[in-house]
Amino acid sequence: MALSTSFGGLLAARFFLGVTEAAQVRRVTLFYTLTSLAGAFGGILAYGIGHMSGVAGKHGWFWIFAIEGIAMVLIAGTSFFLIQDFPAQARFLSQRECKTLNALLFDVKGVNCIDLMNPHGILWAMVWPWALWWYVGHFSVVVVYS
Repeated sequence: MALSTSFGGLLAARFFLGVTEAAQVRRVTLFYTLTSLAGAFGGILAYGIGHMSGVAGKHGWFWIFAIEGIAMVLIAGTSFFLIQDFPAQARFLSQRECKTLNALLFDVKGVNCIDLMNPHGILWAMVWPWALWWYVGHFSVVVVYS
């Protein structure tokens, strides 16, 4: 946008910036909103469960870990069977939706779903994203100097 020489050029640059960032804003908003809600309800839940001290001869902290741990194991076990690995394997998607999601995955990650089904494709998908390595470098510098 700094290189635009007219108001129309500025609007065009801002439009394309908005198009590319549109999905990111919703996801970041959802992440921070749910993190705040989890913190709020987690504290209330821990307070209530912490007062179960003496039930079955156990301390309150035991019940916090046991109940929240059992809930997470149940959620993780259910998610393992419900979440699909790739769009091509999802039975609830139509052929058109599957192709669209596969193309989106290719645009974002630079690999195809078929490429991710072999070990070399998985390894390439993990080490290729430049933003990941930029973040690792930034995190390393911050940790070293803090």
